[in-house]
Amino acid sequence: MQKILLILINLMVIGWCRGAAVSPLTVDRELSNVEIDVRATVGSFVGHLADYEATLKYNRDSEQVSSAEIRFNFADVKTGEEKRDRHMHEWQETETYPTGKFVLWQLTPGSGGVEMVATGELTFHGHTQKLEFPVAILTEGRTVVIDGETIVDTQQFGLPIIRMFLALKVNPLVTIRFHLHSTLKETA
Repeated sequence: MQKILLILINLMVIGWCRGAAVSPLTVDRELSNVEIDVRATVGSFVGHLADYEATLKYNRDSEQVSSAEIRFNFADVKTGEEKRDRHMHEWQETETYPTGKFVLWQLTPGSGGVEMVATGELTFHGHTQKLEFPVAILTEGRTVVIDGETIVDTQQFGLPIIRMFLALKVNPLVTIRFHLHSTLKETA
């Protein structure tokens, strides 16, 4: 047990010493977007996450994103149709479960044409699920652009399948797409 504790302390010290190489990234909201693509028998739509808090860090030594956390209020998902938004928030129980977040655990090199694979967890509607999906990261100067897409099964978050009139159904598999255009902060 003491050996494990010493190893953990050493890893923390190494991480702290190397912390100087980690810089925050500032997300440009005008050039970035997060979309939720919902398919239905009739009336498919795309929701847009109008507001979110993104905490991204970049390791200048490895030239990689070292951590990411995206927090959002589900009420900020907008489809462009007020009635549909109201029904969506009733279904998602937004008053009871107002927030959500994604936390990146790690980025690993991909294979078969996939640049990187992101592994982390998504929390919303009171449930947390592990996600693993491909991402592309482009770094040019101080600009870091991150693009990704994943499919989420809303049933795994305790949400029912939406059915209307026996024949109409909203697919519980939704596609989340994001494009985060960020800038590496200047270092002193």
